[in-house]
Amino acid sequence: DQKGQRQSGLSIPAPAVNPSVRHLVNQGNLQRAWDVSQRASREDWDEWMRRFAIQLLREAPSGALRATASLAHAYQPLARELFSAAFVCCWEELNDQYKQNLIQ
Repeated sequence: DQKGQRQSGLSIPAPAVNPSVRHLVNQGNLQRAWDVSQRASREDWDEWMRRFAIQLLREAPSGALRATASLAHAYQPLARELFSAAFVCCWEELNDQYKQNLIQ
């Protein structure tokens, strides 16, 4: 309840989710997120995957997926769990040039 949240110091705003609204995907933001230059170590690749998964959630056209981005940022297993759904949602919105750039 609200009182419990205040006592524990938590202030978690409820995300505004309207499932009928499709958000625009910022293709440029995604392109920057999928850039793999300067990745060498396993830690580099793990960090890249974490950031890419979060960016996919932030850019997803689905309001429900977008609403999970901040929680997934704090709780990495959620980002991994939602990666495929976010990727497919974003992929469907990319134009052909961005799709070619991603697969090359």
